[in-house]
Amino acid sequence: MTDLIPLHAILGTVLSGLREHLDEQGLNGADISMDNPSISLVASYVTSDKPFILGVRGHAELGDHYVTGYGYESAGGSNYAIVNDGHGESGVRINMNSSGMQQMIG
Repeated sequence: MTDLIPLHAILGTVLSGLREHLDEQGLNGADISMDNPSISLVASYVTSDKPFILGVRGHAELGDHYVTGYGYESAGGSNYAIVNDGHGESGVRINMNSSGMQQMIG
């Protein structure tokens, strides 16, 4: 069984842990990659009905952490990923133009 990913894990650890878990579930070779986040990449996952993971840096209250994304929108000249923040809040909008986006796993 895969060990739990420790708090403040680096994104590469999250990626390798996710791959290991999927392999253990018989989903070997699942298409998972690590990329720089962009609204076009988010849109491609959403239109394919696939979730994604965003690494967020320097949040004032939560620090560095990961969120699960499932949507996007554009409003007022900004692009937003729609995520579950992992603290019980869904429908949270994260500005994709923010310097706090670290990496994206999908």
